[in-house]
Amino acid sequence: MPLVLDRCIGKDRAKLLPKGSVTRSQVQALRALGLNKRDRRAFFVGEAVPFSLSTTGGDPTLGFVQRTGRRLRAGIVDVKALSGFGARAFLQFGERIRTVARAIGAAELELFGVAVINPRIEAMLIRHGFVPGETMIPEAFGGGTVPSLSKLFPVR
Repeated sequence: MPLVLDRCIGKDRAKLLPKGSVTRSQVQALRALGLNKRDRRAFFVGEAVPFSLSTTGGDPTLGFVQRTGRRLRAGIVDVKALSGFGARAFLQFGERIRTVARAIGAAELELFGVAVINPRIEAMLIRHGFVPGETMIPEAFGGGTVPSLSKLFPVR
């Protein structure tokens, strides 16, 4: 059931989207990712939005998410899992972001890790088909282009 757009993303940005285009499931998926109302507004108009997810045994996982056409781009900028749960943080992130991708009707999901410094995590990502490249990061993380490992997935 569609929400009233100006309640969900604000009157100023509601004009940019077709009426009824934001659904309750989309808002719930973005809330589960930690996006507040202001962040959801920015997301729905295509801005790169930072997020912070709590993890088991470490500092919160930091990243950003962006909707570009029919693609959802989502990446981790910082994960510190001192107890060895870095791989688990990636899995938890992947599950939540796939839920968002399905909720918004994305055709593709681009997952990436930015400036991966842990050699074990880097090796794991490469084994799973992630390829080296560069990613533009939002100003919230300092802006600019940084090395990354990314992979494109179809959304089912």
